[in-house]
Amino acid sequence: KATVQVKVKVNDPDEYLRPEMNSSVSFLNDAKPAPTQVSSTPRIVIPATAVRNDNVFIVLNGKALARPVKTGSTTARGVVVEQGLIGGEDLVLAPPATLKNGDRVHAKGA
Repeated sequence: KATVQVKVKVNDPDEYLRPEMNSSVSFLNDAKPAPTQVSSTPRIVIPATAVRNDNVFIVLNGKALARPVKTGSTTARGVVVEQGLIGGEDLVLAPPATLKNGDRVHAKGA
């Protein structure tokens, strides 16, 4: 909440209106309210190619670390992760079959 000073001119003041009086103002808007989000919990969606044998590889300090995940539904953007990730992790998007837990990796283009 905030307080904002607004100066207005009253066209037809009555005898009760005095200088320096405070007032509360509500602004009316004809716009429709924004739709509310159906789910309050954020969803983590990752490319399906990142999941191998119910695991994903996250990159931490230049090493690939296997992290077990529980996946849910599939969307047009990828697979919904229900457990195992918190969001914001760097993932190996298409881990090769030879990639093992603890192997050194580097970001593409780095």
